[in-house]
Amino acid sequence: MKTKTVLPVPLDTRMEVETPEHVLFHYRVAGPGPRGIAWMIDAGFRVILLTIVALAVAIIGWSLGMSGGSFGMVMVVWFLVDWGWYTVADAMLEGQTPGRMIVGLRVIRLDGGPVGWREAILRTL
Repeated sequence: MKTKTVLPVPLDTRMEVETPEHVLFHYRVAGPGPRGIAWMIDAGFRVILLTIVALAVAIIGWSLGMSGGSFGMVMVVWFLVDWGWYTVADAMLEGQTPGRMIVGLRVIRLDGGPVGWREAILRTL
């Protein structure tokens, strides 16, 4: 009995969307490599921003005599910046964070258009 050799099919990252005017729009979906690099760049920016903000909040809290409360404020600010980074960047910068801009990536809707506030919030959640 002869066995059939099955060759692996390469992963096709090309997407095709048809507009209401019946025009085909082609784009490629990014793989894990570029996404990971963009995430690492964004992580670096977030760490720098969060360190500056945390130091400012801690200094303000310490100067007001709230050394114990300043840690809680730092954690709240950390949460807001960490979660808000992608939401605000996606909505206001047409689907690009600084890391995605450097790598050349963009978050888009299924129809190829830029994401809005609703899509950015749902994506982050």
